[in-house]
Amino acid sequence: MAGMSEPVRKRRVWIGFTLLFVLINPWYFPAGMATSLIFGIPLWALIVLAASLMLSVFISWVVMTQWHTDSDERYGGANGPHDREGER
Repeated sequence: MAGMSEPVRKRRVWIGFTLLFVLINPWYFPAGMATSLIFGIPLWALIVLAASLMLSVFISWVVMTQWHTDSDERYGGANGPHDREGER
């Protein structure tokens, strides 16, 4: 099982999750931030939405590039099973 790699053992994955989860929680924003509006939307809400999008992209990156199991070799990895001639 030399080819196995789990993201839970990688420090940069945990740092990324921690930073993004902190950005998603609006409880630490200053009190005056609730009155700042951009196109009628509170600034804190835009920050939370952007952080949620970044979290989704980060999770996709972790799953696609940092998580390697033995099934990747058996079943073709992220590309799925190899296409046979004539099949689509």
